[in-house]
Amino acid sequence: MGDAVAPLSVWGLGLESHHHRPVDIDLYRPGAELDTAEAALRAAVATGIGDFFQFTVAPGQRVVEGRQTLRVPVTVYLGAAEFARFHVDLVTGIEMTGLPDEVEALVSIELPGIRTARYLAYPIADHIADKVCAMLELHPRAAGPAQASTRYRDLADLALIAHTQRVAAEPLERALASEAQRRNLNLPAILPTPDAPGWRAGYARVARDVPGLLERDLDSAVATVRRLTDPILAGTTTGSWEPNRLSWAPERDVVGRGGPRARRPTVRSQGE
Repeated sequence: MGDAVAPLSVWGLGLESHHHRPVDIDLYRPGAELDTAEAALRAAVATGIGDFFQFTVAPGQRVVEGRQTLRVPVTVYLGAAEFARFHVDLVTGIEMTGLPDEVEALVSIELPGIRTARYLAYPIADHIADKVCAMLELHPRAAGPAQASTRYRDLADLALIAHTQRVAAEPLERALASEAQRRNLNLPAILPTPDAPGWRAGYARVARDVPGLLERDLDSAVATVRRLTDPILAGTTTGSWEPNRLSWAPERDVVGRGGPRARRPTVRSQGE
């Protein structure tokens, strides 16, 4: 799928692959219908590259959420033996406000005669915006009040991003505004602490499974993420986020302006 973009949950954010072990791959193809994207996926996996792996693709199923998603189960065989199972989420109906990031694979594998490749990943600013807005979004129910988000993993992912990623203020502000408009949200000036039942226990449970995550409780995670998001939400900062300082720095204080990125954490898009 030559023009598909992998959200950072898969390839991009690579602070050692043991942070989350993804069981899905999300692919976004701009300007394509899901049926077209599925056909392109099936054509791609049918193309052998001489590495002894074979892929079988089961029929896809529509996923009901805020974006158009088709979940396609995949089974991998090495020779005649089953090697792995995962699913590919084909995503349309979302917008990228920036250019895709070009990233390395999480695990570098060198095999004689096999060409390694870099990947296009969902822009980090859009990735942050997606997770922030997913946490803020309420989900209507047929009976009773709207249900608050339970995206515990998104908060953990945002804390990891805060510690490891550089992002400029203007692209992040633009991405947040775009995603909020798409979801019909009014952005707050301060990221609220989730107060729905289950959040404290739910976040603590998720955090236990993330090696290297410093923020093991809800309050510390929100405090860290607020340092990243609140100056953008309030419109009070410019420059770039410096993960080593956990603070925003004016452009004149940013070394290299687009120099080497900090290491990328492995994060998931499917936050539930």
